[in-house]
Amino acid sequence: MLKDKCICLISQITISTTKKGNLERHFRTTHSKFDIDVPPKTEVRKNQLEKVKLEIDKQQLIFTKPVLKSKVATIASFRIIHVLAKNKKSF
Repeated sequence: MLKDKCICLISQITISTTKKGNLERHFRTTHSKFDIDVPPKTEVRKNQLEKVKLEIDKQQLIFTKPVLKSKVATIASFRIIHVLAKNKKSF
């Protein structure tokens, strides 16, 4: 789960409901060969899933960075206005 949404790490599709049956059905139907290509409980599988999770995190950072920048700019603007008001100067 990433940010309150259940996301398939392999296909990067959001699963509508977080029920075990829905997740298993998605995995069986969409990724039937994944268990053969990358066997469960192996180091290869662990590394593969970590790599995919990092890619998703990078994609999500693209959307959060601009929000953080605008938040910092707003805070700076309020601080400047506070100093101006405190010294009774016009903007």
